[in-house]
Amino acid sequence: MSDPINDSQTDTYSLKGFVIIGSFADNGRHQTAPLGELSLLSATYATDRAVYATTAGSSGSPVPMALSVFSSKTVSERYYDVPTEYSDFLLRVIRWSQEQASAGAFGPTTESFRQRFMAEFDGYVLDAQVAEMITHNGLWLPSNVSFYLLPAALGSAWTPEELADLERSRIKLWFADSAFRTQYDEFELEFVAPVATSRLDDFFQRAELVVDMVAERTIPQMQTEIHLAKEGNPETKITAMTFQYHDPNDRTYRLDTNWNFIIWGAAGDNVDSLKAGLAEWILANSTHTRQEWAVIFPDIFTSTEFVITPGWSFFAIPNKTQLAGMHSPVVNAVAGMQMARRTSIGTAYTQAHIDKVLAITGIPYKSMSLLIVGGPENREGVNRFEEQFPDYLNVPTSSTDFSRMSKPTRDWIVLINRMLVVAEELTDFSDLPQDMTRVKRTNDAGEVFQYVVANHLNVQYLVASRRTVQQYFPPTNVDALQITSEGAVGVVAMPHADIRLGNYRTTFEAVGGKAPFEYELVSVSDTSKFANAMIDPNSGEFTGTPLIAGDIQVEVAVTDDSTTRASKVFTMHIFTSQAP
Repeated sequence: MSDPINDSQTDTYSLKGFVIIGSFADNGRHQTAPLGELSLLSATYATDRAVYATTAGSSGSPVPMALSVFSSKTVSERYYDVPTEYSDFLLRVIRWSQEQASAGAFGPTTESFRQRFMAEFDGYVLDAQVAEMITHNGLWLPSNVSFYLLPAALGSAWTPEELADLERSRIKLWFADSAFRTQYDEFELEFVAPVATSRLDDFFQRAELVVDMVAERTIPQMQTEIHLAKEGNPETKITAMTFQYHDPNDRTYRLDTNWNFIIWGAAGDNVDSLKAGLAEWILANSTHTRQEWAVIFPDIFTSTEFVITPGWSFFAIPNKTQLAGMHSPVVNAVAGMQMARRTSIGTAYTQAHIDKVLAITGIPYKSMSLLIVGGPENREGVNRFEEQFPDYLNVPTSSTDFSRMSKPTRDWIVLINRMLVVAEELTDFSDLPQDMTRVKRTNDAGEVFQYVVANHLNVQYLVASRRTVQQYFPPTNVDALQITSEGAVGVVAMPHADIRLGNYRTTFEAVGGKAPFEYELVSVSDTSKFANAMIDPNSGEFTGTPLIAGDIQVEVAVTDDSTTRASKVFTMHIFTSQAP
């Protein structure tokens, strides 16, 4: 039997919330407690929040607590009502966390929380990830904890539609405002144009009429419109950007126009999100096409961008027991061009354009190759990488030659290294730094690629994710071979072992590679907790006897017919269930 959580699957549901613990509040002026208190700034990160209240402790002195849900969404629905079964369970998690913390059960190590958490909610949650521990008045709780919640374990009669929505439910709860304030990556936007929303299409009148129309909007009128657009919701930030109107009949005539943005959530305060959101809002309130708007407001509707496809599918050195594999900086020119034609997606990205501007280079990060294609609409026609960064050197930041490059180039390298780390694990719901966003684009063949996006000196860079590149371009050597376990979660978990049941059995499986396969048990971290471990070299069946509750690491390797070898370290949780 396979577990519903599988690394090859995409998360289907995401909930992000903050845990409020009333007894932790710091009522000092302009003070926010390290744990359990939401700052006034953080409270502005969503226009609406669902709040679920509970209490912990004795009936004589109950501690008020609450879960403030900032985001609950599925792949298809941005605002998804939190199922009652989920809110009830999460309140149970919150009560337990507070009670355990008050009893001194947790310390400065994340394992002090994770092991107790997994044992307490065994069968309900999987793959718990615990961030750094924070102390407040001598009590310890994590800044945040994330995990997968199994809907089937909650005992509800889910409909098939609900099960499809909730199949892979990722939950993230923050206890520390300082972490939430910098890590929460959702946002909402509203826009106030330099003219009334109903008059947006009047920008297509004669230029002299456009000038008069823009001049009619006074500063007090603009402030009134901003107030109305807020609908009484305190904002995180209000900002403005100036975009030039271009007269379609006289390309030399331009007019500065001011556009206002109301932002809820710090992650929305970046130029890419603001421009993309504004463009969609204008189109939703207009009868004109994107192409028509791009003529009069090119800075809104066109982008100066570079699409970067890392060589996630190209490997030079296979994975070893102790060392991870390395990517290849060498790419066949024909293969690289064929890949770039499919991954470089956007307006006017024709095959001829891609073939003309494609650059193939390398970067020290994991010895990665990069396919780089500049956009056809780039300012001043700069769409070749070698034009954008003529002094680029493929050297690590620690090299003495790194300083020989210009500062813009050095800063770009630092940014791309950060983006590669994010793109390596990017999914629909994975956490993002606040200066990065994610976007999906579909090519003419219907292939959907996901990118992490960031801005550098008003140029947008899109880095294709590892998952989507490998989906359409499976690795051709070592990483084509991977190993999974029945019920594996991500890259770490294998099915739990119940001491009461005695003999333990699961099966490892090779993914990719060339059959036949040979399986090998490399190591078991603690044979006192789990004895008699064996693996069938042909079937991958793993057996043994759980003896002592706790967590152990099991390393398993597989070799395919071409002698390619892949290994992985799994975590096994050992527990004792109650007798029926």
